[in-house]
Amino acid sequence: LEKQTAATGQNVVFTVPNGQLVINPANGAKITSWRHSGVELAAPDNGLAIDGLMLPAPAFINGPYQFVEQAQTATALSITFSKELTAEEYGYELGGLTLRKTYTVPVDGSGFTVSTAFRNDSDHEVAFAFLYHNVPTVMVGGKDVVIWRAVMPGQDGQAQTLDLTSGQVELFRYKATDAEIDQRCQSS
Repeated sequence: LEKQTAATGQNVVFTVPNGQLVINPANGAKITSWRHSGVELAAPDNGLAIDGLMLPAPAFINGPYQFVEQAQTATALSITFSKELTAEEYGYELGGLTLRKTYTVPVDGSGFTVSTAFRNDSDHEVAFAFLYHNVPTVMVGGKDVVIWRAVMPGQDGQAQTLDLTSGQVELFRYKATDAEIDQRCQSS
């Protein structure tokens, strides 16, 4: 876990076997880069784990987040950031709500988790709908993959396909067969 200076401010960088995760606390504490086995998986202009609200009004939560803490266990590293939503910036309905966002990265480099907890320090109830906005990509050598395709699996849990020579990605779900979903989501 290290700090890295970039044009957008100080980034936090997790470096693990076969990968690297870059978080930008100055711009929403979002993931600006996720490299795994030499493949970039986060769209550079957008990123992953962008905090957003659907209610009371659609909005992305940008701007600086404050560092809260970092922790280390035998199996993972984590870092936590927070952001208080002010009434001036997000309106009375959300003013006083604080987001506490934690990234946890296993030391074996097997992936990462992100979680956001909320605390209401206002003098009123706060009703909201939260989402993470993610803009993934697959880039090798600075070039995007040519074809993205969602494929219904022949059997549950079928492995994902990442064929960099043909520029094709096939994504499979890991859920048991669901007739209603299958009917609505026919692949080509």
